[in-house]
Amino acid sequence: MRYFAVRLRRNLALTGAACLALLMVYAVHGASLAHENFVTGWLVVAAIAGLVLYNARRGAPALPLGSSTAWMQLHVYLAIVAIFLFLLHVGIEVPRGIMEKVLAGLFVAVAGSGVFGFVLARLLPARLSRRGEVMLYERIPQFRRQLLERGEALALRAVEETGSTTIADYYADRLRPFLDGPRNFWAHVLEVSRGRRDLLVEMRDLERYLDDNEKEILRELAELSGLKDDLDYQYALQSMLKRWQFVHVPLAYALIVFVLLHAVVVYAFA
Repeated sequence: MRYFAVRLRRNLALTGAACLALLMVYAVHGASLAHENFVTGWLVVAAIAGLVLYNARRGAPALPLGSSTAWMQLHVYLAIVAIFLFLLHVGIEVPRGIMEKVLAGLFVAVAGSGVFGFVLARLLPARLSRRGEVMLYERIPQFRRQLLERGEALALRAVEETGSTTIADYYADRLRPFLDGPRNFWAHVLEVSRGRRDLLVEMRDLERYLDDNEKEILRELAELSGLKDDLDYQYALQSMLKRWQFVHVPLAYALIVFVLLHAVVVYAFA
């Protein structure tokens, strides 16, 4: 942890120094440059191209191109430089043309989704490790089916052993829909456990009307619902870690297309 803090301060200092150096060069020589916006514009393009390389690196993990962690750090700090260059390029003026507005909107969307993903990558893995066993995302549906099958078996067992349908009815009305698919997605993301507590309260209330054999089966169902809630927690957080990229990456490629189109229009009509 101490090494991470030292590395973070060092990298932020280097990134800040790079931005300050760019600002000083622009302040001293900007007025003397012919079409200084062309210079800052192409610097933005270069920074965006460098950022896209990270996604290309992820697509070829077997190549000896350095660790994914190092590439991720480079991606983050280069993104800071790209945001700074973008602000330097557009200044304090609100974009006037339709293309400029779309381009600025895309850049803000890409930067915002990138910041969102960075925060998720820092917060969610630690939360995953604190609750239940961390499972492979692709195997979660398989575990969900296994829990559903166990729940079905317990409901049938309750009818066969006690001759009462109290537990079976409760299972059909409340527990089977809960076990049959992902539940409480946003509650898990926001760390709200009300859904789990509500089920446990319902089961405690139901327990008053059961005999000893039924109570034992209900306790097994309560344990099963706890495992399912942990599984939903894993699914929700891992889904957030994976799905934000389906927003960030397409937006990034759309930004590249509009940047190139913008460059063509600028050079055509400058």
